[in-house]
Amino acid sequence: MSLIKQLWLAIIIIVLVSFCGSVLISILSAKQYFEQQLYLKNVDNVNALAMTLSQLDKDQTTIELLVAATFDTGHYQRIELVDPDNKSIVNLRYQPPSETPIDSGDENIDTTERAPSWFVNWIDFNIKPGVAQVSDGWSQYGTLYIESHSEYAIYSLWRSCIKLFLSFLLVALAAGFIGSKLLKHILKPLNNVVDHATALGNKQFIMSPVPSTPEFAVVVQAINTLSVRFKKTITQGNKRLEKMRFQMQHDSLTGLASRNYFMGALSALISDQNLYQGQSALFIIKLCNLDNLNRNLDRTDVDELICEISESLILLLEDLNGRYNDSHIARLNGSEFAILFTVAADISLIRKNLIEMHQKIAENYRQEVDVVIVHAGCYIQKQSSISAMLKQLDLMLKKVQDNQAIAGALVEQNEAHILKPEEWKNAINEALSNEAIEILSHPVMKQGDELSHMQSIVGLNINDEVHIGGYYLQWAQELGLLEKIDLLALTRTLNSIQPLVSDNISLLISKASMTDAVTRSRIIGLLNQHPDKVQHICIEVKESCAIESKAVFVEFCRAIKATGAKFGLRQVGANFSKVPKIHELGLDTIKVDCAYVHNIANNQSNQFYIRGLCALAHSIGIEVVADGISSPLDSELIFEMGCDAIVPNFQDNDLEML
Repeated sequence: MSLIKQLWLAIIIIVLVSFCGSVLISILSAKQYFEQQLYLKNVDNVNALAMTLSQLDKDQTTIELLVAATFDTGHYQRIELVDPDNKSIVNLRYQPPSETPIDSGDENIDTTERAPSWFVNWIDFNIKPGVAQVSDGWSQYGTLYIESHSEYAIYSLWRSCIKLFLSFLLVALAAGFIGSKLLKHILKPLNNVVDHATALGNKQFIMSPVPSTPEFAVVVQAINTLSVRFKKTITQGNKRLEKMRFQMQHDSLTGLASRNYFMGALSALISDQNLYQGQSALFIIKLCNLDNLNRNLDRTDVDELICEISESLILLLEDLNGRYNDSHIARLNGSEFAILFTVAADISLIRKNLIEMHQKIAENYRQEVDVVIVHAGCYIQKQSSISAMLKQLDLMLKKVQDNQAIAGALVEQNEAHILKPEEWKNAINEALSNEAIEILSHPVMKQGDELSHMQSIVGLNINDEVHIGGYYLQWAQELGLLEKIDLLALTRTLNSIQPLVSDNISLLISKASMTDAVTRSRIIGLLNQHPDKVQHICIEVKESCAIESKAVFVEFCRAIKATGAKFGLRQVGANFSKVPKIHELGLDTIKVDCAYVHNIANNQSNQFYIRGLCALAHSIGIEVVADGISSPLDSELIFEMGCDAIVPNFQDNDLEML
């Protein structure tokens, strides 16, 4: 039984005891009063009648007439005159028929009704009769007894009890209403404590205002202290983890990613290239005359030039934001840089921007030394070999650097541009209008080949062929159609779930859908329409979305959790420490970016990072999933480091249709 019910039960018992006690005391007091007044009436009336009878001639008829007249007008139960030998001279008793109304003599008393028999038996007036001596001259004529009629008094007492009961009932209702308001106000801090404890159970380490009630204040302060400690632990752990990751995976001079990290990301992307279907691109940028620069410039100036080049590459990514899905940038060696684009829309535009930026850098150093920066880029094809691709780009770099000028070379391919912009728009709109969307899935496995859940991939039927991932993603984003795709995918996923039968499934929601208020509201509405299915679905967003739109991300996460669905982050990696309020949101899962776990058996720095990330996530109850595991050795090691599940690399024929 809840505390509120117990308090209400206690209040009701107290009110009932008070009511019963008050009614009982009132009834007994009234009974005693009536008994006293009726006895005094008996005494007064018997003395008056005895004095009258003593003065009369002792004629039997006269005595009977006087006693009868007194009996008929005085509301008596019994008037009896007995002689000294205890023989009755006159004996009148009142025995009203059941159907005869009681004439109480009181206009305010409705005598058409009588008190119930159980009440009469319970009250049971005990009134002594009035006794007086009747004389005949100097001798005793007899003894007179008078008992007043008590039925009207019982009925009056019954009506008083009814009024008292109704009065107490009205007061009890008013007290109950006022008490409920007061109880709600008093217990409001308790509700906050319950909500806070529930949040802790849901891995949300939030803070609550301290109430003024001392007993509640102690509890809230203790829980707040626990939340503060967790927040401090998470914050410090994030800082240590980020510091370790940065030192191990970044170039100390430029702050760009190191060669080992970049090669891991490239290898992971190539192994998962079926997801992006030939739309990822790789660029190598080279500072050609580094030896000449070292001879003509101070070391500090050369370092500044290298940093300026790296900053220009970072600015390039910002300028091209929206023209690609994800990116990785690294310094491969002293003079070479690399950029990896996932789902790049147009690499010719990237080449143009690179040339413009590098011409500005060369212009800044023209008076001191000639700066020659060249680059080469290509799309990453399915089944590409890293060594073959790097060799091809290296040959292209050698050709363009022979000109001793800022230039770039590209390997174009037609697969990424099958359709023209207008054709893309028509094809995607047609697929959406026909609901030609397929939800494909592949398993996420726990240790021991136990299924954790199914991870979904959205496919569109374009030109009578189902395409997934990057084939349409960039154009759908540019045309503003991602929101429609996400809503249709969520609807299709929810419709495919069968409660108590279906496996859990995760669905990735785009940044466009998360940041659009209307789409966000429709997503929440769809989940609320299926309360029996939401527990089987996990809504996921990318880590980059959480960083770029912090306020919206927090609001979206809380709204999703309120529906009963799970919530997770995907492609977690470099910026996990920047995710807002990680200790308050109650995330269910994080999926580590494949760049950090691919070929992890040969990457000790990533091993340290994954161990630290698992320890940090587990401390606040978050499940860690490693995305993009391609070998049994990596799988075994990733579980040893603390990951809860893995997403194995898959081929097209591994996908299942919901």
